[in-house]
Amino acid sequence: MIKDVTVKITGTVDMHQRGEEPRRDVIEFITDGRLMTRGKVTKVVYNELEDSGMYGMKTSVIVTPNMVRVERRDDGEKHLEMVFREGHRYNGEYSTPYGNIGLELLTNCIEGFEEGADIGSKLKVDYSIALKGLSESNNLFELEILGEDEDR
Repeated sequence: MIKDVTVKITGTVDMHQRGEEPRRDVIEFITDGRLMTRGKVTKVVYNELEDSGMYGMKTSVIVTPNMVRVERRDDGEKHLEMVFREGHRYNGEYSTPYGNIGLELLTNCIEGFEEGADIGSKLKVDYSIALKGLSESNNLFELEILGEDEDR
């Protein structure tokens, strides 16, 4: 099944930097996307908006029964891939105009999309991330399928 949908993305970041007070940032936006399901695999694709801090990127969220993979691309070139498996670590790189930055993820919890997704489905990924030498944070990524003609 493939359908055009409206998706709501919420990202919560609890930032911890040495010598500074912890701080929480929440980013939320609603955008058009595409929902594709085949069996127990769900893929949601959407373009990042200016408010997201990643304007111009195309994000794909692929959900299987034991894993969530998030890919961000700009003009077809992959800039970021994050793989989430509950209780597992993932090491990767974040490609920036200034070079690659190593990242490490620890997935705490994944909820939602167990048997595919449709209107009203919600996905939550709770994880910790460390950008080597720069910062560490606890994060919550939430994706909700609102429908085809939801008000924005």
